[in-house]
Amino acid sequence: METCIARGGTAMELMTALGLARDVASRELREALYFRTGLNLTRPSDIKISLTDRCNYRCGYCNHWNRPSYRNELDFDQWRGIVDGLRAYLGRYTIQFVGGEPMISPAFLPLVEHCHEQGIRWGVITNGSMLRGSRIDRLVAARPLNIDISIDSSRPEIHDAARGVAGSLSRITSGVRQLLAARAASGRRFPIRIKPTVHVLNFDHLREIVGWAQDMGGLLVDFSPVGLTDKEGQARFYVTSDEALARLDEEIEALIALKQGGSPIEVSVEKLRAIGEHFRGTRITQARSSCVVGLRALYVRPDGSVDHCWRFRDRGNLAEEKPAQLWARTRATVAAEAVRCAHITTNRCGVACTSHRKLAQDVRRGLLYAGIGRKRGVPE
Repeated sequence: METCIARGGTAMELMTALGLARDVASRELREALYFRTGLNLTRPSDIKISLTDRCNYRCGYCNHWNRPSYRNELDFDQWRGIVDGLRAYLGRYTIQFVGGEPMISPAFLPLVEHCHEQGIRWGVITNGSMLRGSRIDRLVAARPLNIDISIDSSRPEIHDAARGVAGSLSRITSGVRQLLAARAASGRRFPIRIKPTVHVLNFDHLREIVGWAQDMGGLLVDFSPVGLTDKEGQARFYVTSDEALARLDEEIEALIALKQGGSPIEVSVEKLRAIGEHFRGTRITQARSSCVVGLRALYVRPDGSVDHCWRFRDRGNLAEEKPAQLWARTRATVAAEAVRCAHITTNRCGVACTSHRKLAQDVRRGLLYAGIGRKRGVPE
């Protein structure tokens, strides 16, 4: 079986890892300065771009596929202007493409190729439906920082029911195999992560998807609980009964044992245990004490408008103004309010990576990209 991450990366991968380390160190220093002195010299460092809010899957716990209306979508030339504007402001930086399903946008592949040409690091989270053929070759050639694939279960009946598309797991599995082969042929070592969303349909067999990933070879697994605000959705997808929560606790402890034994589980022990806290609605103990979305996060919507999180929406538009101008306004208005936000330890935000990614997590990801780490899993 192929090991998850080989030791030692290529020169380019090592340079990329050093660039990530530099950016993380700069971010941590700027944020520490703000917390200690109130002087705000922060710049956006957690940048997500949603090229489209549309999706070709019909997940029961998501409304991207059935919204009554959608935002206008920028074309490739407009997006190129935005990413180049951020490059001029920040120097080399990282984008994570999210959605909706980013790969259904006609701008996606040309844009990630442009990012590669301009030295802009990029990653993507996708439902995996479009991983096939020449599209995979173009993805790998554009040197991704990571490719994350949403798979909820290794049982087809569970995954397909959760995702709302019959036969979807079979097609995604084929695409993942092609992606693994293309990565191997390229000699690159970027992480490919399976991202299961934990909910009532799959909570009691999470270990199976870790086994599935190990059998496939060369994959990491990163669990997150479903997050919903409406009572109807919570009733359908949250783990709520005492008996079910007890079974979830057993499953989480089994995952922790697998992780400590070297299985390719990237998510931290603290966040694994926070999944139970999330469903119980108790205080999330793995979170930061202060939210940092106002000190680092830009979420760029399909029309160029910017959110920092669900509380701080439509705070400008990068298709209409320069990033430095928008961020100066964020420093003056959003930063202090976000830092005081009480949601950071609640099940609204406590397991959301945007609000509280920690230094150790970013260090581990940089090591993974460089191909440095334990043979079977991730560095502790």
